[in-house]
Amino acid sequence: MIIFSDRLLFRKVFELSQLCFNFLLVFFLCQPVQAFQGQDALLPEDMLVRYSEAHNAGDAPDQAITIAVYRTGDVFIVIPEYMQQAGHYHVLLEPEQLDGLWRLLIHEQILTFDAHTLRDMQIKKQQSLKESGAVITSVSDKAEVLLEIYPNRYQPPGLVGVDGDAVKHINWSG
Repeated sequence: MIIFSDRLLFRKVFELSQLCFNFLLVFFLCQPVQAFQGQDALLPEDMLVRYSEAHNAGDAPDQAITIAVYRTGDVFIVIPEYMQQAGHYHVLLEPEQLDGLWRLLIHEQILTFDAHTLRDMQIKKQQSLKESGAVITSVSDKAEVLLEIYPNRYQPPGLVGVDGDAVKHINWSG
Protein backbone atom coordinates (compact mmCIF):
# COMPACT_ATOMS: atom_id res chain seq x y z
CA MET A 1 0.00 0.00 0.00
CA ILE A 2 1.29 3.45 -0.90
CA ILE A 3 1.34 5.86 2.00
CA PHE A 4 0.46 9.45 1.11
CA SER A 5 3.33 10.90 3.14
CA ASP A 6 5.85 8.72 1.22
CA ARG A 7 4.59 10.00 -2.11
CA LEU A 8 4.73 13.54 -0.83
CA LEU A 9 8.28 13.03 0.46
CA PHE A 10 9.52 11.61 -2.86
CA ARG A 11 7.85 14.38 -4.80
CA LYS A 12 9.43 16.98 -2.52
CA VAL A 13 12.89 15.42 -2.90
CA PHE A 14 12.60 15.27 -6.67
CA GLU A 15 11.40 18.89 -6.78
CA LEU A 16 14.30 19.92 -4.51
CA SER A 17 16.85 18.33 -6.85
CA GLN A 18 15.24 20.07 -9.82
CA LEU A 19 15.32 23.34 -7.88
CA CYS A 20 19.09 22.98 -7.39
CA PHE A 21 19.73 22.70 -11.09
CA ASN A 22 17.15 25.24 -12.11
CA PHE A 23 19.03 27.60 -9.77
CA LEU A 24 22.23 26.87 -11.66
CA LEU A 25 20.62 27.34 -15.06
CA VAL A 26 18.95 30.61 -14.08
CA PHE A 27 22.19 31.83 -12.57
CA PHE A 28 24.00 30.79 -15.73
CA LEU A 29 21.55 32.58 -18.03
CA CYS A 30 21.66 35.78 -15.96
CA GLN A 31 25.45 36.06 -15.85
CA PRO A 32 27.97 36.93 -18.51
CA VAL A 33 29.68 33.70 -19.46
CA GLN A 34 33.26 33.11 -20.37
CA ALA A 35 34.56 30.86 -23.10
CA PHE A 36 34.82 27.24 -22.08
CA GLN A 37 38.32 26.66 -20.79
CA GLY A 38 40.11 25.38 -17.77
CA GLN A 39 38.02 22.34 -16.81
CA ASP A 40 40.97 20.07 -17.58
CA ALA A 41 43.05 22.02 -15.05
CA LEU A 42 40.68 21.05 -12.22
CA LEU A 43 41.15 17.78 -10.36
CA PRO A 44 38.41 15.13 -10.52
CA GLU A 45 38.41 14.99 -6.72
CA ASP A 46 37.38 18.66 -6.64
CA MET A 47 34.03 17.91 -8.30
CA LEU A 48 31.08 18.39 -5.93
CA VAL A 49 28.22 17.52 -8.23
CA ARG A 50 27.63 16.45 -11.81
CA TYR A 51 24.27 16.55 -13.57
CA SER A 52 23.58 15.13 -17.01
CA GLU A 53 20.39 14.89 -19.01
CA ALA A 54 20.08 12.98 -22.27
CA HIS A 55 16.80 13.03 -24.15
CA ASN A 56 17.29 9.77 -26.02
CA ALA A 57 18.71 6.73 -24.27
CA GLY A 58 20.96 6.02 -27.26
CA ASP A 59 22.49 9.49 -27.27
CA ALA A 60 26.24 9.76 -27.19
CA PRO A 61 27.65 11.40 -24.03
CA ASP A 62 28.39 14.58 -26.00
CA GLN A 63 24.67 14.87 -26.82
CA ALA A 64 23.63 15.35 -23.20
CA ILE A 65 23.27 18.56 -21.23
CA THR A 66 25.87 18.46 -18.47
CA ILE A 67 26.59 20.67 -15.51
CA ALA A 68 29.64 20.10 -13.32
CA VAL A 69 30.23 22.10 -10.13
CA TYR A 70 33.63 22.16 -8.42
CA ARG A 71 34.58 23.18 -4.88
CA THR A 72 36.48 26.14 -6.36
CA GLY A 73 33.12 27.56 -7.46
CA ASP A 74 33.77 26.76 -11.11
CA VAL A 75 30.68 25.60 -12.99
CA PHE A 76 31.04 24.06 -16.44
CA ILE A 77 27.94 23.74 -18.58
CA VAL A 78 27.73 21.87 -21.88
CA ILE A 79 24.67 22.27 -24.08
CA PRO A 80 24.64 19.96 -27.14
CA GLU A 81 24.76 21.32 -30.67
CA TYR A 82 21.19 20.39 -31.52
CA MET A 83 19.80 22.67 -28.76
CA GLN A 84 19.35 26.42 -28.64
CA GLN A 85 22.27 28.24 -27.00
CA ALA A 86 24.48 25.23 -27.72
CA GLY A 87 28.03 25.51 -26.51
CA HIS A 88 30.49 25.08 -23.68
CA TYR A 89 30.23 27.60 -20.87
CA HIS A 90 32.02 28.47 -17.65
CA VAL A 91 30.62 30.42 -14.69
CA LEU A 92 32.34 31.16 -11.37
CA LEU A 93 30.05 31.07 -8.32
CA GLU A 94 30.68 33.44 -5.45
CA PRO A 95 31.36 31.65 -2.13
CA GLU A 96 27.88 32.55 -0.82
CA GLN A 97 26.25 31.13 -3.95
CA LEU A 98 28.26 27.93 -3.70
CA ASP A 99 27.38 27.61 0.00
CA GLY A 100 23.67 28.05 -0.79
CA LEU A 101 23.78 25.44 -3.54
CA TRP A 102 25.71 23.10 -1.25
CA ARG A 103 23.07 23.35 1.48
CA LEU A 104 20.43 22.32 -1.07
CA LEU A 105 22.51 19.42 -2.35
CA ILE A 106 23.27 17.89 1.05
CA HIS A 107 19.70 18.19 2.28
CA GLU A 108 18.74 14.92 4.00
CA GLN A 109 15.90 14.30 1.55
CA ILE A 110 18.30 14.45 -1.39
CA LEU A 111 20.92 12.21 0.20
CA THR A 112 18.33 9.59 1.21
CA PHE A 113 16.38 9.73 -2.06
CA ASP A 114 15.66 6.26 -3.47
CA ALA A 115 14.69 6.36 -7.15
CA HIS A 116 13.84 2.63 -7.19
CA THR A 117 11.22 3.03 -4.47
CA LEU A 118 9.68 6.00 -6.27
CA ARG A 119 9.66 4.08 -9.56
CA ASP A 120 7.93 1.12 -7.85
CA MET A 121 5.33 3.50 -6.43
CA GLN A 122 4.69 4.95 -9.90
CA ILE A 123 4.33 1.48 -11.44
CA LYS A 124 1.82 0.45 -8.77
CA LYS A 125 -0.15 3.63 -9.35
CA GLN A 126 -0.20 3.07 -13.12
CA GLN A 127 -1.32 -0.53 -12.63
CA SER A 128 -4.17 0.52 -10.34
CA LEU A 129 -5.23 3.19 -12.83
CA LYS A 130 -5.13 0.67 -15.66
CA GLU A 131 -7.21 -1.82 -13.65
CA SER A 132 -9.77 0.89 -12.90
CA GLY A 133 -10.20 1.60 -16.62
CA ALA A 134 -8.67 5.08 -16.47
CA VAL A 135 -7.04 6.54 -19.56
CA ILE A 136 -3.27 6.33 -19.23
CA THR A 137 -0.96 8.59 -21.18
CA SER A 138 2.79 8.32 -21.57
CA VAL A 139 5.69 10.45 -22.71
CA SER A 140 7.49 9.25 -25.82
CA ASP A 141 10.53 11.54 -25.51
CA LYS A 142 11.89 10.42 -22.17
CA ALA A 143 14.94 11.98 -20.59
CA GLU A 144 17.64 10.04 -18.77
CA VAL A 145 18.90 12.08 -15.82
CA LEU A 146 21.97 11.27 -13.76
CA LEU A 147 22.87 13.23 -10.66
CA GLU A 148 26.15 12.50 -8.87
CA ILE A 149 26.71 14.25 -5.56
CA TYR A 150 29.95 13.98 -3.58
CA PRO A 151 28.52 14.99 -0.19
CA ASN A 152 31.80 15.05 1.78
CA ARG A 153 33.96 17.16 -0.51
CA TYR A 154 32.83 20.50 0.87
CA GLN A 155 31.90 21.92 4.28
CA PRO A 156 29.78 20.97 6.08
CA PRO A 157 29.99 17.32 5.04
CA GLY A 158 26.70 15.76 4.05
CA LEU A 159 27.44 12.25 5.31
CA VAL A 160 29.18 12.04 8.66
CA GLY A 161 31.59 9.13 9.15
CA VAL A 162 31.83 8.31 5.44
CA ASP A 163 34.81 8.52 3.08
CA GLY A 164 35.40 11.89 1.43
CA ASP A 165 34.97 10.32 -2.00
CA ALA A 166 31.57 8.81 -1.19
CA VAL A 167 29.09 9.46 -3.96
CA LYS A 168 25.30 9.57 -4.10
CA HIS A 169 23.99 8.53 -7.53
CA ILE A 170 20.45 9.36 -8.57
CA ASN A 171 19.38 7.90 -11.92
CA TRP A 172 16.02 8.78 -13.33
CA SER A 173 14.34 8.19 -16.67
CA GLY A 174 10.91 9.29 -17.60
